[in-house]
Amino acid sequence: RGRRVTVDFVGTIDGEEFEGGKAEDFPLELGQGRMIPGFEDNIVGKKAGEEVVADVTFPEDYHAENLKGKAAQFTITVKKVGSARIT
Repeated sequence: RGRRVTVDFVGTIDGEEFEGGKAEDFPLELGQGRMIPGFEDNIVGKKAGEEVVADVTFPEDYHAENLKGKAAQFTITVKKVGSARIT
């Protein structure tokens, strides 16, 4: 929790990329709940250069109507792992 990482990710639903499901050099502070449930869990313990595939499901109350309740797969590449934040 509190560790900063930089990731690239590409999300797909039924093998097709979807709008808003892709980013490069995305800064993420783990434990903040910014991503959909399950996304961050797949990054914890990974090192820079590692790639992981995360199977997740968008929550039913997700803000994008077309993604609510949908199963998605994200290919995540960890680019940089920083230290815990200073409080």
